[in-house]
Amino acid sequence: MLTSTQILGTQSTKTGLYALENADLFNLLCIPPYLADGNVNAAVVTEAAQYCEARRAMLLVDPPIAWRTPADAIAGLGAVGMRDFGWRGLRRSGKPSGTAMQYHPPAWLPATERGQRTHV
Repeated sequence: MLTSTQILGTQSTKTGLYALENADLFNLLCIPPYLADGNVNAAVVTEAAQYCEARRAMLLVDPPIAWRTPADAIAGLGAVGMRDFGWRGLRRSGKPSGTAMQYHPPAWLPATERGQRTHV
């Protein structure tokens, strides 16, 4: 399993997120849920949003896994620092990032042979 430190990497060594420094251009960064609980660390989202803004790319982030219904999402807004324009992790300098998106509900693949849905 990956850690937040591995995903972020370091800019000076061009590891993790900053391996994209080797690309002339990228337009979309999607960080799939990698934590055992099915979420993405908010600090990773914040740094990725800032990096995407600097590189003029879009960041796509899944909402917290606990948000199963629209009512869950609405009820959970305050708990994760959201307002109607986005997640606190997608903010920079107190303003929402113009290059980050979050969708609800997250995408799921149909049930597998074992009857389990797979988060995309």
